Amino acid sequence: MYVEFDVNWYYNIGPIVIFAQSCMLVFPHIFILFEATGLGCIRCWDRKGSFNTKKTRKIIQDDYEHLYTGPEFVLEVRYA
Repeated sequence: MYVEFDVNWYYNIGPIVIFAQSCMLVFPHIFILFEATGLGCIRCWDRKGSFNTKKTRKIIQDDYEHLYTGPEFVLEVRYA
């Protein structure tokens, strides 16, 4: 057990704290990137590989809007 912050504390505990903070910085954003990548692939399949957003396989307007408006932006999660 460490009585105070000395060199040994920083050598032993410091890397663990840095690793935990790095994980807390990166992991919440990974899921957002996976979701955006998956949605982009679905949109690309819908357009048959075209960059023209007016070319679509959707017949009903509601289906088209649901695909191209994207997920709801949850403000409290993004700024937390």
